[in-house]
Amino acid sequence: YPLCALAVSDERPFDELKEYVQLVDRERFFELSKEFWELIGGALSSHHFKLAEEVLDWLEQESTQYIQTHFSMASLLITERRESYPILLPALFHNVKTHWHKTIREKSTPNL
Repeated sequence: YPLCALAVSDERPFDELKEYVQLVDRERFFELSKEFWELIGGALSSHHFKLAEEVLDWLEQESTQYIQTHFSMASLLITERRESYPILLPALFHNVKTHWHKTIREKSTPNL
């Protein structure tokens, strides 16, 4: 039970991060971008498959969006690629090679 409660509480910060990206001033985001990407990378490689799956779905949705708004995660991935790629790619590779849940391994591959 404590592990289950911890895993559920891990999802709340991710929801808050998604909201933060939509609301934050771009300059303020850049001040905190390393910490942001570290949190996303940690969530990607989470052993809690629902959290990892939610982050993967979100990244896929944002990166395949046809029209990117000013606060789009996809445009942040592009403009912040020097900061985000070194953090996200190892997490994705880790998922492909060693994540215990088949769905996470499969969903991580296209994001590479």
